[in-house]
Amino acid sequence: MMKNDHFQPFDVASIFWIYEEDIDSNKDKKRGKLRPGLITGFTPDGKAVFHKITTKFKNKSPFIKLRYYKIQDLKSAGLNRESYIDIKDSRIIKLDNIVKRGSLSEKDIDDLIDFKQTYPERLRKFQLKQINRNRGLER
Repeated sequence: MMKNDHFQPFDVASIFWIYEEDIDSNKDKKRGKLRPGLITGFTPDGKAVFHKITTKFKNKSPFIKLRYYKIQDLKSAGLNRESYIDIKDSRIIKLDNIVKRGSLSEKDIDDLIDFKQTYPERLRKFQLKQINRNRGLER
């Protein structure tokens, strides 16, 4: 995995999200919002690969919650609210659109890796539970 001089995998960054309608426009100034993201690597041409970080968890469906890792050490990550990494939604962005906020702690890195590795089994159990629930409703 390629490293960048200023950013490394497991850095948490503020990422400028360009509004959908401005993506393909030729405007000099793009409109958007700053959102947190977790850098997980770099493309061969030097762009950052990242996963979205969200504070929205409570109202998500149980299926979506399966893929949200809860960050334990918010201070190290440079975050001030309960936050979750969406392990299934990666994006690519130019490095000039991001600013470093912090980094995941060693414990969060280890737990995130374990969380990603166990996702297929959690998903399988969830799907089996749904199938059994549906069979029960049919009787």
